[in-house]
Amino acid sequence: MFAKLKSAWKAAPIAVAILAISLAAAGFFGFQLVNHMMRMAPPRDVAIEAWMTPRFVAHSWRVPRPVIAEALEFESEFGRPPNLQMIAAERGIPVEQLIIQVETTIAEYRAREGIPSE
Repeated sequence: MFAKLKSAWKAAPIAVAILAISLAAAGFFGFQLVNHMMRMAPPRDVAIEAWMTPRFVAHSWRVPRPVIAEALEFESEFGRPPNLQMIAAERGIPVEQLIIQVETTIAEYRAREGIPSE
């Protein structure tokens, strides 16, 4: 292998240097991409807040969407996915009460499924 590399270097040193630099750059930026993607993963079990959508809550807490939808019992007329604040306003209840209801549902689901709390 080194013999081929030596003969390639003798034949075209600039091309081999460019290839080596390109491979090093690809490796560096590939590592950076993977590192960035791992840090971009959505946070798990974050405190539920009014700005969150039901989908975000379900994904963050690793609970099936139908479980959260059933807990919220709402039918939305919004053009975009509603957040918990919108749902609470639609139902005419304080958002804190809705958040407690969602947290209780998540705890019940995890207890029923045997999923440990984190």
